[in-house]
Amino acid sequence: MFFWSFIAAVLLLALPQGLAWTMGDATLASTPEQSRELRGHRLKKHRVHPPTVMSEISSRKVISTDGEVLPPYNTIYFFDQLIDHSNPSLGTFKQRYWHTWEFYQPGGPIFITTPGEGNAELEEGFSLTNATLQGAFAQTNAGATIVLEHRFFGQSNPFPQMNVQTLAVHNVAQAIEDLAYFAQNVILPMPGGNTDAIRPHKVPWVLSGGSYSGALTSWTLNKKPGVFWAGYSSSGVIQPIADFWQYFEPIRLNMPKNCSADVQRVVQFVDNVVASGNGTAILELAGYFGLANAGSVEAFLKLSENEISSTRKSLFYQFCDTLEISGSYVATAAGWGLENALLGWATFMKQSSILGEWTYDSKNPAPDDPDSRHTDISWMWMICNEFGWVQRGSSDLTQLAISFRQYTLQDFEYDCRQMFPGAFMSNDLISRVAATSDTYLGWKTTADRLFVANGYRDPWLYATHSAPTQNLQSTDLRPIRVSDGFHCTDLSVMEGGYSESVYAIQKEAMQTMNKWIASFTPRAGPVDTTPVVGHPSKNGARRLFKAGVCWRSAFISLALGWLLP
Repeated sequence: MFFWSFIAAVLLLALPQGLAWTMGDATLASTPEQSRELRGHRLKKHRVHPPTVMSEISSRKVISTDGEVLPPYNTIYFFDQLIDHSNPSLGTFKQRYWHTWEFYQPGGPIFITTPGEGNAELEEGFSLTNATLQGAFAQTNAGATIVLEHRFFGQSNPFPQMNVQTLAVHNVAQAIEDLAYFAQNVILPMPGGNTDAIRPHKVPWVLSGGSYSGALTSWTLNKKPGVFWAGYSSSGVIQPIADFWQYFEPIRLNMPKNCSADVQRVVQFVDNVVASGNGTAILELAGYFGLANAGSVEAFLKLSENEISSTRKSLFYQFCDTLEISGSYVATAAGWGLENALLGWATFMKQSSILGEWTYDSKNPAPDDPDSRHTDISWMWMICNEFGWVQRGSSDLTQLAISFRQYTLQDFEYDCRQMFPGAFMSNDLISRVAATSDTYLGWKTTADRLFVANGYRDPWLYATHSAPTQNLQSTDLRPIRVSDGFHCTDLSVMEGGYSESVYAIQKEAMQTMNKWIASFTPRAGPVDTTPVVGHPSKNGARRLFKAGVCWRSAFISLALGWLLP
């Protein structure tokens, strides 16, 4: 299903810069206001559990192992976090966290995670409990669990506004310092939580995370040795990559072969139409796919976002079935060919009811969810400033592609400058990403007592410890394991019931973590945690205007961001 989402974005590329597109009664124009509302790439578009399930978990009664009634999982606590660890005189902000001591016994370890790029309130009930591997670690080792909201996400904001000036303290370095400062200074509400007995030099603190926060776990263990005794990284994207065309390789290699063959044909066809610059042909193709009836490409794409979760749970395979099943016949691995694939693609769009479920008023468009918009701006800053991970078709024409090649790093760079006026003028994305890689080691990470788990069907595989191009060696102090899972599959305990390889990793992780925790030896005092914060990018004041590119590339960012299985 996600393929027809990005075809809509491809169609926009051949329009002359600054041109408005008229479809029915709706007109789309490229304005900075519209561009700022569009969503950038997101690492985790889906959650491990849907919000309704997590809501039920969050509100249920919590009973400790001693029979004491504890605060519910959704109880919010606040920590006074430094705004800038390199300049404490700026003061503090209220950083939210969630905490339970359901399984805790005095002297037990502390298990902490951050959801990373999102509102932690959407996950706290799930991440605190033994429904997750972190909670299972705590249950086995009589430990407590904590979910700490990442700065500039949710309601943990150092400043009331987000702009180039305030976002200068929104980076990996500050996030690492947040974790260390929290561990060494927080007063927890649990018994003994206001004493030295819970500090990292007295009991083991274990940091865990998935995706970006999985990478943050690895980077933190590298930069702050001695604060966190051990870590667990699920699908940790440790390697920043500017041109991340490899994102689509796990999808291409693991989708049905006939579907892959036909999708590549359609993508190549659309690439050719776009390259021709024939506006009439592009609009005709849009009409063939039903986009004229959508009224607005923007509205259509936003609506389609909720339909994409993962290749296991979404309409992805229904999409492939529509392309590859004709009557009682199924296409061979070679597929049916371009003509049938185009027809099947258009048929799926029209039968999926997406177009019929949406109406659009160009004068009064439905507002975006404020929290989602806040999250997207915050995450867009991070990928513009430090990570890259621009998802596009490979510029190498010999490389098979299930995504279009028209979107360039220059388009993405312009998108960043347009969203954050005045920023990123004195350097380019490639150099910023290279600096991040050098600072946090990327694939050269050397963290000890870090258990690494990845899935070979994860689109982010090529940015992890298990990138097929790197052949990183697994060791006793850094086991690297790969399951047949997707993105962060192993974090959910119940996923082990669906996959033997995921279960095997979870079982080994439990045994390994138990052994590492048992080997902990208390120290006389805390380790030195001199801040390692870096300097924000030096940005000139010159503005660069290139009419139309930001508008079109923002749609492409949206479409690509929704391809996450």
